Amino acid sequence: MNTCTSAVLTAQLLRRAEPLPSVRQVPTVVVAPHEDDETFGCGGIIALKRQLGVPVTVVFVSDGGGGYQEGTTAPGDIVATREKEALAATGILGVLAEQVLFLRFPDTRLSKLDASAWQQLVSRLTECFNQQAELEVYVTHQRDLHPDHEATYRAVTEAVARSSSQVRLFEYPIWIRWMGKFHRNLQWSDFPGLIKVSIASVHATKLRAIQAYTSQIGLLGRAHLRCYEQVWEIFVERARPNQP
Repeated sequence: MNTCTSAVLTAQLLRRAEPLPSVRQVPTVVVAPHEDDETFGCGGIIALKRQLGVPVTVVFVSDGGGGYQEGTTAPGDIVATREKEALAATGILGVLAEQVLFLRFPDTRLSKLDASAWQQLVSRLTECFNQQAELEVYVTHQRDLHPDHEATYRAVTEAVARSSSQVRLFEYPIWIRWMGKFHRNLQWSDFPGLIKVSIASVHATKLRAIQAYTSQIGLLGRAHLRCYEQVWEIFVERARPNQP
């Protein structure tokens, strides 16, 4: 895949993706490395499912403590602020507060967890997945150009392999959409089972949810946010990982 701007890459992904004719009414878990990834990548499909009355759980893996301007001192309340914003955003999308889980592993350190902490993370995710006999799980793309995002994918795949639930696994690109132009080794083979979902009917709802992340909007900038403000969401469906 040649390097290209985020807008061109997104357009190419949308051209190659097969449209999903309808949203499956299957309980869903969205796993997000940070508070805002779920809304950027899956806000539309979350809102669509909730409109249909489908149970949706959102799991935040890190504590979001790294969400401040590089080179400055972290605000003392950054974790509490991001959790409050996450509850507001997911609430706008229709997710019940009791279905929002904060695991609070250290932000920017997910790829460096020791063996004990890693197993704790995988166990927490497995327990969550085992709450339903059938499930759709959404997680950041396996090559998403951010160590926390890629570590979250690995933890989810381990948990899915251990889970007793019948899981369909979907990946949502976040940093790929923004930083893909710098990833010279990214190949179209990294996007098997590429699908797109029209979120036109809930687009305004997603935009309102994005605006709930006031602490992050200024850091990311308009060019970044535009990647996630379209009326389509993009996913990759993967085969279920084999049980270890």
